[in-house]
Amino acid sequence: MGGAPLRTSGPRSLEPYVDRRGFTCELGYRKNAGYVRFDILSRAQRTAALVGGKGMSEVLRAVDKLRQAINRHDLDALALCFDERAVLVAPDGIADNREEIASYYGEWMKTFPNMVITPQSVTMYGDTVAAEFTISGTHKGPLLVPGGEILEATGRSVLLRSCSFSTVENGLILSHRLFYDQLETAAQLGGRLSFDTD
Repeated sequence: MGGAPLRTSGPRSLEPYVDRRGFTCELGYRKNAGYVRFDILSRAQRTAALVGGKGMSEVLRAVDKLRQAINRHDLDALALCFDERAVLVAPDGIADNREEIASYYGEWMKTFPNMVITPQSVTMYGDTVAAEFTISGTHKGPLLVPGGEILEATGRSVLLRSCSFSTVENGLILSHRLFYDQLETAAQLGGRLSFDTD
């Protein structure tokens, strides 16, 4: 395995290893502890792991199904990625069940009808997946902005850096926490930061 183990704030040490498919994971708990970090793999290795590669875990598969449904703009398939009790928490709102979550993503798809999610890195520990990705698309529909105003279509393209934490139970996403920078979104759409001084 080579090299001294890295230490985290927790009691476990991190060590490099090569899994049964020959993927080298330079940072990650040993595979029997259930933690794998994919962002340091080669692009080909990462793609194989993220896109349903042989041996993909049920937890990763659930999150990858969500990515695929979003990229196909298939709201029915997207809803089926979530447990009935699922909760989504995002900078612009909270959705309390799978129908509300599908509605949330449906609004994004109306706003950015060519929206695509592109994974950058994925880390899994137990039943939770942390994913870093970009959201790209063209602003062709109304967008609810902070403060409650509606921004009509600008025709501008965006590339938003985002991340999510998803907890999976029985092959379905139970908790989905989505993070993106609303100021970055506004800036790419021609907006600017302003404050009420009244």
